[in-house]
Amino acid sequence: MFGVMYTGVLPGSIMMQHLPSIVAAMALAPKPRSRVLDMCSAPGGKTTMLAQIMQDHGEIVAFDRTHVKVTTQLCEGCISGNDAKSKTNYGV
Repeated sequence: MFGVMYTGVLPGSIMMQHLPSIVAAMALAPKPRSRVLDMCSAPGGKTTMLAQIMQDHGEIVAFDRTHVKVTTQLCEGCISGNDAKSKTNYGV
């Protein structure tokens, strides 16, 4: 499944999400305009799913303790929307 080319899809416009990230975000089920702290955020699947559930309205503070995972895997700009905010603290 990895390395599959999607015709008509711009690079960076989709992101593979793993089932545990989806389940964790769905279990929390934050409402729009919520404030969420994601303390294990790299590579970003759960954080992205949380933003989707919140309809890009709210605040997500995303941390990960592994600097390498954050700098090489976390997709900058994945969280974009009307007033969604993303903050990353490297090496917490």
